Amino acid sequence: MNRKISHQHYQQAFYYSILGIICLIMAYMVQGLGWLSIYPAMSCLLVGSAYGTNNPAFLGKGSGAYPWMAIILFAPYLIGSWYSWRLYSRKIPAWTEISPGILQGRRLTARETLNLLQQGSVAVLDLAPEIPEIAVLRGIQLPTCAGP
Repeated sequence: MNRKISHQHYQQAFYYSILGIICLIMAYMVQGLGWLSIYPAMSCLLVGSAYGTNNPAFLGKGSGAYPWMAIILFAPYLIGSWYSWRLYSRKIPAWTEISPGILQGRRLTARETLNLLQQGSVAVLDLAPEIPEIAVLRGIQLPTCAGP
């Protein structure tokens, strides 16, 4: 499949690669436990590579969750991504009604998801392969369509 690589992909690839290189330099320069920064360095370099090649499947997300190996390998990235999402989600509404009965929004918290489910039938279109599905939705039979 031929995917176009956008300027944003290159930017993300650049930032993650630079962060990975900085971590490698720290591993080399810092004595003692500095070698521990090799783990986040490798994680960041792999994420940078995924963005640089426009590979949305790099985390192996299936059925809304990541395989254990991806969680272990990409833990530094996933922790940073989760923290970034928590900060970002405070600034914007959970969803906006773009047409009667059609809502568009960010990844919801568990409480927001439960409130939405209580309002009636819901379908989920997952357009964020780098973000896991909210656990509340797992096991509920909803019409779903996975993103790229």
